[in-house]
Amino acid sequence: MIITLLTVFPAHAKALEALFNRMHEGNQTDVSLRILDIRGLVKGSFRAIDDSPYGGGAGMIIRLEPVFQALRQLNILDEKGERIAKDQHVGVVALTPYGRTLNQKAAKELSSYDQLVFICGHYEGLDQRIYSYCDEQLSVGDFVLSGGELAAFVAAESIFHALEEGKEK
Repeated sequence: MIITLLTVFPAHAKALEALFNRMHEGNQTDVSLRILDIRGLVKGSFRAIDDSPYGGGAGMIIRLEPVFQALRQLNILDEKGERIAKDQHVGVVALTPYGRTLNQKAAKELSSYDQLVFICGHYEGLDQRIYSYCDEQLSVGDFVLSGGELAAFVAAESIFHALEEGKEK
């Protein structure tokens, strides 16, 4: 299984990637964690990945464009926003405080995918249009984190152990 984190703060995620890969080095379960910096996919001199919410509201949200470009780069979406390989078992998951709570049952269900893409939120959240490209929204609990990278790491770790458990049976 390949788990990809879409992030605007790759330095935070790289440390978690190194930890995850070191923790599971030599295990029989083939899971790899990789990082995709969505800021690098935005055109323009400022590479703006955030914007104020349409219709007003507090804070900033992650714009649709960098997430859309990342899903295209990963060959999940075509230029029209349609899923490319419907036969591939790829899950796109937005990490949000409003999603289904991660538990062992959810980890087992997510472990059935061949590839998972976690969209790591920041600021006040994600552009609402991003959710239309997601298979699900996931929360790691009722508390505040500075971003989705740590939540993605927790989910990846839980999924890894669900895969290990499935191999033992």
